[in-house]
Amino acid sequence: MHSLSTHQLTKRFGDYVAVDAVDLEIPTRAIYGFLGANGAGKSTTLRMALGLLKPDSGTISYFGQDLSSGPRPLIGAVTDSRGGALYDHLTAQENLRLTCRLISCEPRDISRVLELVDLSEARYKKVAEFSTGMRQRLAIARALLGNPRLIILDEPLNGLDPSGIRQMRALLRMLVGELGITLVLCSHLLDEVELIADHVGLMHQGKLIHQGSISQLLTDRSQLIIESDFADRQKLANLIAALGSSCEIGPKNTFVLSDPKPGSAPEAAIQLNDMGARIFKLEQRTAKLEEIYHEYIRAAA
Repeated sequence: MHSLSTHQLTKRFGDYVAVDAVDLEIPTRAIYGFLGANGAGKSTTLRMALGLLKPDSGTISYFGQDLSSGPRPLIGAVTDSRGGALYDHLTAQENLRLTCRLISCEPRDISRVLELVDLSEARYKKVAEFSTGMRQRLAIARALLGNPRLIILDEPLNGLDPSGIRQMRALLRMLVGELGITLVLCSHLLDEVELIADHVGLMHQGKLIHQGSISQLLTDRSQLIIESDFADRQKLANLIAALGSSCEIGPKNTFVLSDPKPGSAPEAAIQLNDMGARIFKLEQRTAKLEEIYHEYIRAAA
């Protein structure tokens, strides 16, 4: 069962198709990186999931429950990366108390969420005095009120310094690992998404052009580059077959193996050495999410 899934979800604004038959599959207890350029359809998709927009067609399911019928479950959301929706003249506790009244949660829940985001000591401090990182953590605390099973985060790392980014990474991993919450992370910082996300979905011009495990996505684009003086092409072909990879031959006896098996680099080194070959270069090259993202965008254009 997925925490959030859609089937043929579509939204039009006049003749413009903002979301075009999207089938999202967001696993439970995972961080799902939802990526795409401005105008790709991410925000419109998530607004429909939150009940802020009505789809023209398609369905939305939350942990197997069709959201078109019955009471809508609580889904947490942080839609302002810098906490601009917070009330600066109020304290952290007062901001959370207002949200508790709106969603009818227990006031004692305030202490719990403040502790989770490491703001217990700042509960009586006015938000106007908060740093950017503190504002973002308070916004996440507000999204945690009421114990939602899924939280949507829009650019939670935006504007943070390196220390703040590290703290935010640790907080997000804790929410998933210890509390079992599913996070949908919208971000333009692809390097950070690569570090923290478990799954990824790529939107382009209203269409979902790829989704799946991020580790598998990166592994599928990895390469092993070998440069050797070994002349027996048949033995080398047998070696490549053993590694389970396709191969392209370049200049200077350079062989590029696509999608090598785990441990291919040391195995290739051992076998080439046993064959009496000299190795001039042996490099395991892993693809970056940013490269793969642009590759998919070019293919979809």
